Amino acid sequence: MDLAQQKSPTQYETACGDQVDVPWRSPIVKYRGRQVIFCTVDCLKQFQKDPDAFMAGEIVHTNSNKRTKVQPDS
Repeated sequence: MDLAQQKSPTQYETACGDQVDVPWRSPIVKYRGRQVIFCTVDCLKQFQKDPDAFMAGEIVHTNSNKRTKVQPDS
């Protein structure tokens, strides 16, 4: 399943764990072959500095104290 997981009919989870209703209005990039949605451009910029560290939860999200932690596909 893509990182851009649909949580409900109108909610999609971002890389940092926030929710967005309209994913195409948010920054989206490919990471290791999967789509990743970001809640803000600032969040995307943090990701771009060190994508692996961001996705591993080693970088605190710019707009909150959240850390990203992506679960691998099962």
